[in-house]
Amino acid sequence: MKKRSIPLCLFLSVITFGIYGFVWFYNVAKETIDELQYNNIDSAGLNLLYLIITFGGYNMWWNYKISTYLATLERRKNMEPDFWAPLFSLMFGLILHQSRINRLTAE
Repeated sequence: MKKRSIPLCLFLSVITFGIYGFVWFYNVAKETIDELQYNNIDSAGLNLLYLIITFGGYNMWWNYKISTYLATLERRKNMEPDFWAPLFSLMFGLILHQSRINRLTAE
């Protein structure tokens, strides 16, 4: 999993009119799925396709799902997962997920 600067990712998303947001979304999903070795039951590409097809409606489900995946990774590394993360991910999404990934890679 790769540690990324959240302000830089937000800046790139703004100046590319949201295109980098899709790249960031895909990278977070792929790295998390690969780390958990869930490749046979989940796919970052399909999650991105669902996001595009539903005009962002799938984002709420994906945020909850990826939050639970990150909680599993945190437990595997003997870190206490944030109890409120699935709820807050509905509002802050990628920012919260990247913050948790950055915390996981720092350990």
